[in-house]
Amino acid sequence: MNRFICIVCAGILVLFSVGCDEAFSPKGPHTPQVVVYSILNPKEGRQFVRLSVTYDVEGFDPLTRSVDESISGAIVTVTQGTQTLTFRDTIVAREDTSRYKTPVAAYVADPFLLQPGSSVSLSINTPKHGILTAETRIPSRGYISVTNAYVLRTLGSLDPRIVVLIQIAPQARGYYLRYYIVYDVTQNNTVRRERRAFPQSVIIYASTNRYDFVYPKLERRSAEPFLQNLHTETVIIDQLGYQMVLEDIIEQYGADNLRFQHVLFELIQVDPPLYNYYNIVNGFQDEFSIRTDLPDYTNIRGGIGVFGSFTVDTLLVSLPSRF
Repeated sequence: MNRFICIVCAGILVLFSVGCDEAFSPKGPHTPQVVVYSILNPKEGRQFVRLSVTYDVEGFDPLTRSVDESISGAIVTVTQGTQTLTFRDTIVAREDTSRYKTPVAAYVADPFLLQPGSSVSLSINTPKHGILTAETRIPSRGYISVTNAYVLRTLGSLDPRIVVLIQIAPQARGYYLRYYIVYDVTQNNTVRRERRAFPQSVIIYASTNRYDFVYPKLERRSAEPFLQNLHTETVIIDQLGYQMVLEDIIEQYGADNLRFQHVLFELIQVDPPLYNYYNIVNGFQDEFSIRTDLPDYTNIRGGIGVFGSFTVDTLLVSLPSRF
């Protein structure tokens, strides 16, 4: 019996000694996948599709790769109703050349006017990776109204809130409302137009006399879409933030050099693919999360990436030329 135990122990030691000679690597096998990125904007007459392929690196830092893995020679088509357009190869100047030195390779269709509310499908036939498809539906027009616009026209208004009603299309999953003060500045006998965003709210730290501006962000609609009906959302803006920015503009340039024009409201509606992509990719990047992974989202069949759309609607509220 003792001899049998010794033989077993010796065998285990041999197995451990053999296993320790093999280097461990946390990297698994790599299978190349096509990556698609295309965000449609009906206000633009030129639409783009970008194609690339995933890559493996010798080490663990993907930023060491300095070659852009774009895909050329693909057949890219987008269909809207009975209209189908074939995209052509193009290059776009790259703003940041710290990593990639070459221009951005893309596919473009120009002109291509998109209709809000329409369904759009994407088809890509690549030489090496087969066929990829995706669909989306562009949000219909939305609407903006300010219920108490007099607050915007009165410096030091006693009303603490600016109340904005927006109507969201049924195709939209989320929305983003931005607002700017638009004004003309006269300097050196030259007039130029500028605009300054103002915050949705202000956080004041009484003990230090400090404050922080809180700007709007992408929001999910509060109700599920119902048939073709528009859904109304209420956005409350802190009047204090508006007044602080207004006073800062006057202090910077001087009242005599300013002519105020209007407040510009921009309503951006995003479809479900774009909303899901934004929230899944950015959902865990906050200061309190202990997650270190970066979740992926895709609505591309046959590959990965996002094919989405958004629409922009605006409202102008006139201002007195001087306050």
